[in-house]
Amino acid sequence: MFAVALLTGIHNMDDDKVYGQNISYVIVIAILLIASCYATRLTAAERLPISTFIFPPFNFVENGRVVGSEIDVVQKVFQRMGYELDVEVRPIQRAYAETVKGNFVALVALSETPQRFSDFYPSDPISWTKPELAKRKDADIVLKTVDDYSPHLVGITKGFHYTKEFEESVAAGNIRVFELAGQNTELQHLKMLDSGRVDLVFSEANVISHLMKIHSPEFDKLERVGSLSGIVYPHHLLFSKNWPNSKKLTEQFNIHLAAFWAGGEAEGIWDKYGIVVRLPKSK
Repeated sequence: MFAVALLTGIHNMDDDKVYGQNISYVIVIAILLIASCYATRLTAAERLPISTFIFPPFNFVENGRVVGSEIDVVQKVFQRMGYELDVEVRPIQRAYAETVKGNFVALVALSETPQRFSDFYPSDPISWTKPELAKRKDADIVLKTVDDYSPHLVGITKGFHYTKEFEESVAAGNIRVFELAGQNTELQHLKMLDSGRVDLVFSEANVISHLMKIHSPEFDKLERVGSLSGIVYPHHLLFSKNWPNSKKLTEQFNIHLAAFWAGGEAEGIWDKYGIVVRLPKSK
């Protein structure tokens, strides 16, 4: 409309030279207007929805913002790709289901299981986790074999992946567990441990370390006791197979993730969040 109005006014001018010059101005203005509209749409398209769940220090909410070591890594990599993220927090099972449907580009972040790697396109590892238990310092509990769990009530979180031996013993009814679902389950478990409602909490080394630190002196009676396996599990960003071009997006993410590791930014992020299980030296 703006360009048409200008053209109409100019057409009534008698000076052909002026007319020609103004036509050029109109064309330039029209191109700039179109480019401006296109740029606005492009910027909006560059924001991608990502899901996650509360699992500090990897992913949590602080002062109304979703933060954490995994969130920071993922955001840094996507920024290298030219995207910004809209991160939404859900209980783990809901985040999983909604991302599978394609409501989100990807889920931050989980370890490998056959079902997860079937449901999603997994990225290369974005962090590393180590299964670990916590107990009360005054509790006389020694764990040498999986059978040593059996006299004790163990707090676990629904939807999380534990060691194979532990999960098999739970399935066989040899280990008693108290299972929680929803948000902030690891914090709830440690509160239950502190109050004596469970004997052990099976969680993750970084998570237990972080929660004990920020909830001191409340949790000063608790201690980390490691786990039987000592295995370190990678966490992967899980891309929805129902998001358009997600396989190609996964491949691009991995390329930029490798450049991110090489750039040395990770150490600052890990220091910021007190991460105790870090990128293996061989990587």
